[in-house]
Amino acid sequence: MRLSPALLVSLLAGACGGPGPQAKGPFYDTQVVRQPDVDEGHFKALRVELPKRLGETPVELEAVSGARKKLDPALLPPAALQALWLAVESGDAAGVELDVLVRLPDDSRVPVTVRRGPGWVVRPASGKVPFPRGNADALPARWGIGALQSEGAAWSPRALEVADLALARLSPAERKVLAGVPFIRRPRGEQADMGALYVQNTCAAQVLVFDSALHADADQFVGEPEAPLQSSARTFLHEFGHALHNHPGREAWCTIDRAQNALARRVTDLNLRGQRFNARPESARRGPEAQREARALDAEIEAVERAGKALEADARRALELVERGPVLEAYARALGGRSAPTRYGTVSLAESFAESFSLFRSDPAALRRLLPSVSAFFERNEHLRAMDPPDA
Repeated sequence: MRLSPALLVSLLAGACGGPGPQAKGPFYDTQVVRQPDVDEGHFKALRVELPKRLGETPVELEAVSGARKKLDPALLPPAALQALWLAVESGDAAGVELDVLVRLPDDSRVPVTVRRGPGWVVRPASGKVPFPRGNADALPARWGIGALQSEGAAWSPRALEVADLALARLSPAERKVLAGVPFIRRPRGEQADMGALYVQNTCAAQVLVFDSALHADADQFVGEPEAPLQSSARTFLHEFGHALHNHPGREAWCTIDRAQNALARRVTDLNLRGQRFNARPESARRGPEAQREARALDAEIEAVERAGKALEADARRALELVERGPVLEAYARALGGRSAPTRYGTVSLAESFAESFSLFRSDPAALRRLLPSVSAFFERNEHLRAMDPPDA
């Protein structure tokens, strides 16, 4: 039986977005590897074909302890054999780490991590392992987020469980950024493969969750093979990362919104005072007391104009904070010119941050392997300190 690569591998964009532009890497592979049904004959053929494809490239089987054993690829356990084939067939030399749920003939799925270097390192779970279960009850009360809303799509128990798993991985300080932010279910985003989206409009913020958020979980996981986490949890964590780096800008806009409301009340009061003053007979506007009031009105008009100009300047600064605030500046220093951890992260510095943060909270060992300086950045809570720097 000869294997047909076209039948074995189908690559789809990950739930956080498309693959992004070409970049240097190395990358944690977020593309979803769709697997067809396989039978025992498939694995028999694979033990012949895979060694041919690999040639002299060495293969090591890694145990839970981290110990490695060089092995003839034809002798790999079935799940490891299939995962390595999927990684080889992806053809992405910059994709150095792939977490895949391998489908076996009995329809069970085994988590396997494949890493690419000078050779291949394959680390399978010892068998089918359970995924963690979240708590679908009372997320707003438990985590302090805003209301759960449905706009054309319902919150399934599974979606709530994954949201709970993602929220549980945040530190209390990180969760505080999501305080009062509503989570809204919708059928789909602007792009069909969009899983979730953090949306911020001045002070208002919301997390949108689409149907495709959970689609990758049948073929992909994140974390260690012996302790896997649902891939969709990383989708949520990605959007939480956007909430973190946008927080200084959001706080600035919230301050501006409060100031605008106060200024609007001040303008309304000023207009009423002016109307009452102008409604007086002309003779009543000539006395000493009326003149004092006229001067007070003129002074208030000037003060309101100054406050309006100050708000305009504050709004310009808030826009700068949103476009590239202190969190992204600090992250850029930690990144130090290296590539984002995933291809999608190469879209922008903001997406690079969100991808790095999602890995830090879902697969810290992977981030440590890819970007040790960025891993240390998060471990030292520098992203939190950048959100609220000490007074100069």
